Amino acid sequence: GGGGARAEEQSAAEQRNASGHDGDQGDDASEWTQAIMEDPFEGEAAEGQVTVQAGEEIWISGDSNVEAEAWTWVRKNDGASGYVPSAFILKSSIAPKVFARPSSS
Repeated sequence: GGGGARAEEQSAAEQRNASGHDGDQGDDASEWTQAIMEDPFEGEAAEGQVTVQAGEEIWISGDSNVEAEAWTWVRKNDGASGYVPSAFILKSSIAPKVFARPSSS
């Protein structure tokens, strides 16, 4: 035996590639929202997760809906990125999104 782990890594990599954005380079810098972790989480790299500390500053992808989704893709200041449980993110620390712009009329 012994070939199981490699298949897992491959599927995680495929998943990651599928969720990546093509041709959006440079534009997505403004789409990252700053937040802070409320609880520590030890991520499984093979599952596309990332390890974070309680109180750690993270950045949330603009595509993420922390309230609605169980897992949120985050990027850390050291450049590492991956999924963390949405419940572990300090909701009150998330910079407000500009969903509802006040109408000018």
